[in-house]
Amino acid sequence: MHRYPQAVALVAAAVLASSCSDNDARSALTQPSFVGGSFVAVTAASSTAFAQPSNDPICPSIAPFNVTFGIIVKANGSSNVIIHGVQLRFTDSSGFQTPQITLPMPPVTIAAPIPTTGFGSALVQAGSATTVPLSLAIGCGTGSQGTILVIVDTSDDLGHRSSEQVRITVR
Repeated sequence: MHRYPQAVALVAAAVLASSCSDNDARSALTQPSFVGGSFVAVTAASSTAFAQPSNDPICPSIAPFNVTFGIIVKANGSSNVIIHGVQLRFTDSSGFQTPQITLPMPPVTIAAPIPTTGFGSALVQAGSATTVPLSLAIGCGTGSQGTILVIVDTSDDLGHRSSEQVRITVR
């Protein structure tokens, strides 16, 4: 009968000893994390874009309408973000879709000794945002009103990859 109280006391001592460790597990919970979040945020510069008629449209080489819009890519955190590509797909108000268009981003060149970002660069500095201007020709086989789905493929300095989506209404 005396063995059980000793076992309970031994387990309690082990638990108390482990809770006094220098590597407090609770401190890890207060560190920045992207669990449930992302190192990058992609938003539309405007939620609505307007289809502008083209001059002398000849499908498919010159589409009847052109939509100009922008997306904002923001690096959330302490890592730089590299934009690898942008994919666009237009769906008109009747449900007809254009083929998906993939726009590869230009390679990033970093000048020594200070990294710089020029307009149109695929690099977004940590904690900053950049607006990427885009244009999409529509109207060959589709209507001129609908939604553009924009998919942006990125990675950060640590090699984490992300694919973010944003929708833009076309009027």
